[in-house]
Amino acid sequence: MNAIVKDKRSKELINNQQNWLARLELAYKKTANKTILSHRLHKGPLVIQKPFYPEADVCHSYLIHPPGGIVGGDILELDVELHPGSHALITTPAASKFYRSSQQQARLSQTFKVRKNAIIEWLPQETIFYNNCNASIHTEFDLEEGAHLSYWEMSCFGRPAGKEFFRQGLVKQKITVRRNGVPLYVDRNVIDTQSGILSAIWGLNKFPLMATMLVTLNAKTSEIDIEAIKELQQHSAEKIVSFTVHHDVLLIRYFGHHAREALALFTQCWSITRPQLIQKTVCPPRIWAT
Repeated sequence: MNAIVKDKRSKELINNQQNWLARLELAYKKTANKTILSHRLHKGPLVIQKPFYPEADVCHSYLIHPPGGIVGGDILELDVELHPGSHALITTPAASKFYRSSQQQARLSQTFKVRKNAIIEWLPQETIFYNNCNASIHTEFDLEEGAHLSYWEMSCFGRPAGKEFFRQGLVKQKITVRRNGVPLYVDRNVIDTQSGILSAIWGLNKFPLMATMLVTLNAKTSEIDIEAIKELQQHSAEKIVSFTVHHDVLLIRYFGHHAREALALFTQCWSITRPQLIQKTVCPPRIWAT
């Protein structure tokens, strides 16, 4: 969801009534007492609710896509900037959904610019990829010195509980995290049903849900106590939970069957990392409980 779109492409999409072009620009700024939403500009069906302040100083925001789903030909773009010292937590009120597509690709682009000593917690609920979808998701985080990132994504391939399986389709995902222009983490996944990745041991190993949590560290917190996270590791027929620390990135992976289980796991990890890294206890958005 990168909100910077070339005029030519914008006009083409606006003239095509069969597809949605939605883009949203957000900027957060630190004031004397709290972080405020200082800039908001949207076009199309991608909006944000008024800010919430359950923590007094941290700005909680709910990202909403009113149509409820994304189809082939749709383009959704989000451009978020956090000014120095600001702190925002952004989430979604429900699952994002990519529906089946005959040929056209559905694209979601997300760009986050996190200035010096700012904090972004991008904690969306799960994304469901329906059978025969054609989706591309590109997420970029550009961090300056002292900036902190906590992020997760949960990808559900089909809805097995409803007997809706992901047998045909293509999903391309790319996550890039940079600090001061230097890549910290780059992850590219191509979930192509023709490749055997859904059942292969080197792929999803027959798990319909793949989830990733990423937390950035820094020089002061590189020795974070992760013993409690180690205890959450598991390798069984029901789920796989693993973690790794490389330089100043903590990465947690989950393969399993239930999005609620993945959310509970990541919330538990968040409750371990947040107090150590930003000296705040967790404050789960109320929307997660609805």
